[in-house]
Amino acid sequence: MDTGDSWYITSSAISVNNNPFSRQISLEKQSARVIIVTEGVQKYGLYASRPATGSFSGRIVSDTAARFASLGGIRLIIDNLNDAAQQIITTTNEQGEISVEGIIPGDSYEIAIGDQRAVVLPHVEHDDVGIITVTNGRNFKTTLRPQNPAQDMTRLYANRAYSNANTYSFFLDIENTGTETWTAATYLLSFSYDLNFTGSRTGILGTTPPGYKYSLPITLSCDPVTAPFVMQTAAIRITDPSVPGKIWDDTVSVKFNRAPVNFNIKSSRPVQGVIITPAARAYRFITEPSGDVFSATLAMPWTTEDYLVVFSGAEMGTEAAYSLGINADPPSDYRFFTDTWRYEPNDTEAQAWKLEMHTALMQGWIMAYLHVNDFDYYRINIGPYVEYVD
Repeated sequence: MDTGDSWYITSSAISVNNNPFSRQISLEKQSARVIIVTEGVQKYGLYASRPATGSFSGRIVSDTAARFASLGGIRLIIDNLNDAAQQIITTTNEQGEISVEGIIPGDSYEIAIGDQRAVVLPHVEHDDVGIITVTNGRNFKTTLRPQNPAQDMTRLYANRAYSNANTYSFFLDIENTGTETWTAATYLLSFSYDLNFTGSRTGILGTTPPGYKYSLPITLSCDPVTAPFVMQTAAIRITDPSVPGKIWDDTVSVKFNRAPVNFNIKSSRPVQGVIITPAARAYRFITEPSGDVFSATLAMPWTTEDYLVVFSGAEMGTEAAYSLGINADPPSDYRFFTDTWRYEPNDTEAQAWKLEMHTALMQGWIMAYLHVNDFDYYRINIGPYVEYVD
């Protein structure tokens, strides 16, 4: 929300900041990612930060291939561990492949097949969660998580042709999801050819009882890419001498974006709002004092799809002129700005002004005015990628 509150809405109840909410309000759903909340004469914007429109894929390895073919797939029950109310029931295809829709990226999901269970952690849209082994006895599942919990997995960047600055630290979590104890297990890691790795490629897991988890510290960086983003893969293979000839495989994926662009915002008074990505993730901004003006900067992945930028929340004392530049320093001198109706009306997502920023990677900006109780929406297309040096 533009006040910074976190809302959770179901068909029967609303909670705000994890507390029950009972005030008299009305809700207007403008789109899958924007809800307008009205309380008396005051209006607020509610923006989906992690909407349930994501998906993930993976592969189930069962005790026999015939199990899939004879049943035409295996029934799966998928529970969102962050939300007890969200459960998905689906089946594999005859090859054991799964594709799950309607998930919330960033939440953990437990996949149950009979009495066997494994937890997966899809970070981004269309994530590949790897191989889920459900044979009897010894199994394991691998997940990747950032060492810094504040690290946004949707905003990892590949290195530039002239720089190798983008290196990220992770834990590779290896959990025994089976019913038997590993006795002398060892692991071997391998990576996509352009994925750079620091850590131990081989090691001993040793005795590992069911439910126990190893956390291997690793760092990853990605060579320069030409596409808007790439999905890179890390593979792990486990062997145990006490089970001759048996191997267990799994993979994890990680998304690296080509480059960031800076959304630079300045205003004559404090203003706030959100930047919403094409995948409908919302990032809040608030302009803070900076010299004789107020400013904010958000670094977002470069994309050829539209960003939705929303300015909102002005009151009598915070009406303000504001400017926005993409990788450009927008103006901050508002003394001669009098066009308070520029870009109006644009107070719903459907009315958003479409702005093509094809030349704005190095220069270019807009200037407008935020009225009391107003919402200003802009669809901003950054356009073709232009390499630049920060």
